[in-house]
Amino acid sequence: MSRLDLKSSSFSTSTFSVPNSMTYGDSPVNITTVPTSDSSGAITYASSNTNIATIHPTTGLITAVGAGAVYFIATQAQTGVYNSNTRNSNNMSVNRKTITQSKNSPYTADTITKYYGDAAFQLSTTSISTASKTYSLSTPSVVSISNVSNVANVTINNVGTVTITGSQLANSQYTTSNDAVWVLTVEKGTTALTGLSATISKNVTDAAFYVSATSSSTGTKSYALSDPSNEAVLTVNSSSGLVTLKGPGSARVIISQAASSLYNAPVDVSCVITVTEAGSALQG
Repeated sequence: MSRLDLKSSSFSTSTFSVPNSMTYGDSPVNITTVPTSDSSGAITYASSNTNIATIHPTTGLITAVGAGAVYFIATQAQTGVYNSNTRNSNNMSVNRKTITQSKNSPYTADTITKYYGDAAFQLSTTSISTASKTYSLSTPSVVSISNVSNVANVTINNVGTVTITGSQLANSQYTTSNDAVWVLTVEKGTTALTGLSATISKNVTDAAFYVSATSSSTGTKSYALSDPSNEAVLTVNSSSGLVTLKGPGSARVIISQAASSLYNAPVDVSCVITVTEAGSALQG
């Protein structure tokens, strides 16, 4: 029989159906209704989009690959009696698998407490998806975030409370159902007054001088004698720290610093100033 005499089989009008939907991660499924015909030609299968689903060429086993719509093509080979023929299946929708993300240690709790001056730290989450992650802030003035390789690098900028939300985008295979939420409270930091000598020796004829100590805080400093009765030895200006010598003896000067918007009040520091009388000098 010549090619012109070959018959058309019933293959093109037979039913070829597959499940209407699958979800990525489902076990592979079989064709619902296998196409038939009066031809004995071998039947093979192909996918219209292998990025969405594949089909085994001979068994017809269907595997979901990514979200989208796909159909399958069945082809029956030519025989000595019948022409080759094709038949398309119905459309199948492949859905993303819904997953969750979890917070990574050490910040697995819903709340975090930090202090101004603390080092930058990292927040991250884990899921089976490789999709990109984003991090957002409810109050941008408290901290700033840089997202490096889906990890939030958090830098403390101020005192206050901020909500940090970590979200994961969908990809062709997964959609993440939950956000990771941390409520971060940044409290005032701790600082220390430094730079004040423990003891100072002066002669009563020496010029007035300043005592000082520094810290990371901008809080207001104040200066005072530990014993006000020592004003016969020296006086100290309460706001500038200017010490004026009055007479021989010893007096302790205390420097205090008030709390600022970023730091608690540091511990007071003090020095003992020993003043010798005119025409004498300290021995030793």
